[in-house]
Amino acid sequence: MAGRINQPQVAEEILAQNKADMIGVARALIADPEFVNKFSKGNAEDIRACIGCNQACVGHRLAHYAISCIQNPVSGRETQYPDSSTAASTQSTPLVRTVVVVGGGPAGMKAAIVAAQRGHRVHLFETTKQLGGQSLLAEKLPGRAEFGGVTTNLIHELKQTDVQLSLCKPGDKEALLTLDPDVVIIATGATPRLPDVEIEGIELVDSCQAIRDSSGFGQNVVIADWACDWSGLGLAQKLAQNGHHVRLLCGGSIAGESIQGIVRDQWIGELHALNVEVTTYARFYGAQNDTAFFQHMTSGQPIVCENVDTIVSCYAPRSNNHHAWLSDFAGEVHTIGDAISPRSVEEAILEGFRCAWEIK
Repeated sequence: MAGRINQPQVAEEILAQNKADMIGVARALIADPEFVNKFSKGNAEDIRACIGCNQACVGHRLAHYAISCIQNPVSGRETQYPDSSTAASTQSTPLVRTVVVVGGGPAGMKAAIVAAQRGHRVHLFETTKQLGGQSLLAEKLPGRAEFGGVTTNLIHELKQTDVQLSLCKPGDKEALLTLDPDVVIIATGATPRLPDVEIEGIELVDSCQAIRDSSGFGQNVVIADWACDWSGLGLAQKLAQNGHHVRLLCGGSIAGESIQGIVRDQWIGELHALNVEVTTYARFYGAQNDTAFFQHMTSGQPIVCENVDTIVSCYAPRSNNHHAWLSDFAGEVHTIGDAISPRSVEEAILEGFRCAWEIK
């Protein structure tokens, strides 16, 4: 038996009930190649559980890229990182550095974990009271609860290291003066922004705000989806399930154009079943009173949506990469994840790993 068995306890139960003679595990072993070894040693709690996102495994394969895993960036890159657990103290030129990581999202957590595993002194600063960054938003959408496993797994790995964690505290000039780091890693993510269009007499909110709380939205919702990623699809599903009439107008040739087809296509089917109206090639132009205006991106013709109560903007966020407090810092500064350019958790974790790996 095989398919979505990502915990050894599940495999054991199937075997114990004589429902199968052998269990096949694929994606769970890509996420954690030590899956079976950890379980056999009684360390099942240390398994990095697959979240079934299909982004870098099946998604890569269908796009003709090498298979990998958003949580395990070494997978598919084993020849580049033949021993990803090598500590700095065991390298040919031992050198332990003091590393400050600013930002506790997936990129920052991964960088802190790997830097600590390689023997460096690491301090991680997060301005909020909770680690996880935007993955905390993704898990709030319908069918995406398992995505929270990214944060859960990283926090567990973080606890296995000597990283000094400071929540509700930004990395700033005071941290530099106190810690005197050799390396600063900026993983401060991105900030939502609204498009620069004329809006009059109607509510316009960004996607992050809508994911957190849509209780005050009117019955008829238009989603202006320029990003064409998981946020537009997820919000359309969430709002439709909550009883709203939803129109999703996206700037791509298909809704969710920027994400893997195996993830996107199922979502589009779910939106169809919920009677979500989808319009492609639509550029948001503005809104007045109860009317939202779009322009068809190839014909140039107007697309008019009437009887609109709320407009949700899924617009490209802005990177948080301006840090004046680093202007006089003479050490190394690296920027990773959405602080470089807003993308997905796959790039964030990969860049966090690479950045920490390359610290000399």
